[in-house]
Amino acid sequence: MSWYHLRFGVYGFRALEEKWMDKRQIDALRLLLQRKLRDATGKRAELWTHVEPNVPVTKRTEKRMGGGKSPIKGWKGRVKQGQILFEWAAPVEIPVEEIQSKCSVRLRSVVDPVYHLASMQRNWSL
Repeated sequence: MSWYHLRFGVYGFRALEEKWMDKRQIDALRLLLQRKLRDATGKRAELWTHVEPNVPVTKRTEKRMGGGKSPIKGWKGRVKQGQILFEWAAPVEIPVEEIQSKCSVRLRSVVDPVYHLASMQRNWSL
């Protein structure tokens, strides 16, 4: 399944560059977005995360061959250019500047074109 388009939500954040994100960065962003959505809507909103820390990172040691693998130090997830990182269904647009300080990847805000067109038509009918 491709994560270059919004699948479930109305708003989201797209990565503008390819990088690795640490598990702590992903969790910090997720918690920050949940807090912003809860403050804006007054209730818990649906939030989908499309970057998973699924690559183990081991401590690099300068040893000869045959010593075995080092213990796992942490987990990282690969972020590709153009990939949707987070999306949510609440009708709340969160500015990228509020999130960018916690993220090592440059982000862009994305809106579902069908929802955007419907909201534009509603505004014109008033």
